[in-house]
Amino acid sequence: MSGKLLEEIRSADQPVEQVARDTPDGQPEKNADDLDRPGNPAMALATADHNGLPGIDVLEALLYVADPEAKCRQIAEQALTAFGSVGAVLSASVHDLTTRLGVKEHIAYALKAIYAGMRSILCESIRERIEIGSFTALIDYVGLSLKHESVEVLRVLYLDRNNRLISDEEANRGTVDHVPLYPREIVRRALELGASAVILVHNHPSGDPTPSALDASLSQEVQRALSVMNIPLHDSLIVGRHGFASLRSLRKL
Repeated sequence: MSGKLLEEIRSADQPVEQVARDTPDGQPEKNADDLDRPGNPAMALATADHNGLPGIDVLEALLYVADPEAKCRQIAEQALTAFGSVGAVLSASVHDLTTRLGVKEHIAYALKAIYAGMRSILCESIRERIEIGSFTALIDYVGLSLKHESVEVLRVLYLDRNNRLISDEEANRGTVDHVPLYPREIVRRALELGASAVILVHNHPSGDPTPSALDASLSQEVQRALSVMNIPLHDSLIVGRHGFASLRSLRKL
């Protein structure tokens, strides 16, 4: 997946018109919907400039890639109504895509494959090295899924001595305003992986990343537990809809 296509998908956040089909002789098939939309939506997305396309057009193009014969515009409109944004559609489960939208399974899996490709690209830079104190690349990576979750989800990132990512693991899923956190389990897993440092990340489904007193106290418990084994907790990050908070930057660690 090209970086340009990834940028189009990441910058889009919004609902999917029948487009031109290619007939066996290679000529566009003419119908009422094709008259005001030359070419296909995938081509429009691939050749868009840096300003990108509206979310509806991005999602239509991705659906067209998944199945050119599907009613892509109609499905995209339904998807954006149901899920709210392109990112939320791509991060939805295959079950939700098939049951809530009624799309065929192969379309749902194609969208999930696109989503997995995006995550893989975003993960490349943090596997090389996570810049402590500047978490832009990390937030792009974890925020791809976390900011669209409807409940709080705790992710634990285990790093080596050069701050390269060893493992990114979902530790727990909670409710709309709380996720269980077990310091002993985090320490045990860090020792199993031979991790030299840890970063905690969780989301606030409300969209506001401001840490609560409980967020701070639980993070401090993990920090104390890790310190017994001389493993630093680099930070505890909270992802919101349009931003994030660092407990270390806020001097709560």
